Amino acid sequence: ACEGLRVVVLALFVLVVSNMYAFQAQPSMNITRFQPTPVQQKIINVRANEKDMKVINSKLPHSQAVNVSTGAVTLRLDSAINATTTLGDYQKAIYSYGSSCDFDFSTYYDWNSSLRKWDPILKREYEFDSQGKIVLEIRNYWDETTREWIPTLRHVYTLNVSGNVTEINDFLWDEDTATWLNFTKTENTYNALGFLTQQVYSNYDFVSGLYKNAVKTDYVYNAGNLQTQETNYQWNETTSKWVEANKYDFTYDASNR
Repeated sequence: ACEGLRVVVLALFVLVVSNMYAFQAQPSMNITRFQPTPVQQKIINVRANEKDMKVINSKLPHSQAVNVSTGAVTLRLDSAINATTTLGDYQKAIYSYGSSCDFDFSTYYDWNSSLRKWDPILKREYEFDSQGKIVLEIRNYWDETTREWIPTLRHVYTLNVSGNVTEINDFLWDEDTATWLNFTKTENTYNALGFLTQQVYSNYDFVSGLYKNAVKTDYVYNAGNLQTQETNYQWNETTSKWVEANKYDFTYDASNR
């Protein structure tokens, strides 16, 4: 009985070893992994920046309150704190104004509960034209290692005579060359009354050096200037055509609700 057991154990051992060698002899799978270029990695980091999204999604108020009818500034905040007590999450914004109001700065902080201090996370710099319309915004992120602000994104706004934004050019800061690189572009079209009728979003292709269509949105209004339709399109590189992605239809009652 013992001899038979040894035979069975030896046979199993040979089977296991042979399978191991057979497994090792299999050719390795050639898995193509995406290796982003340094510029692409910067873009990925910018779009995935949790601190930036945290500020964008926070309940911190705008720095200024403007009278709808006159356009005059009715309130100018020096600072604001947003507290989410259930999560123990606190954010702070400090707003700074130039003497001529040409430049405004907004600096955002996170509360460090361990060290009991405010940690800087984001600073936005603004520039306005003579009509008080924003024409430039620069986003800077706080580098914990170097303890300094690092520029990341620059938004340049082009306005028409009516003060509507017709184009937004976004640039990405390249630390290696210390230059601003083309990033994305948004083009807006308006009707005679100044209502937005089309918005085209394109990405810069670093290989061809050209902007490529990405997303388009068309807006339709009724005689009462109420929006009745919004249609979103995606660009098809193969057919070089816009492909409808989704559409929203709006209807109103007699009270325009």
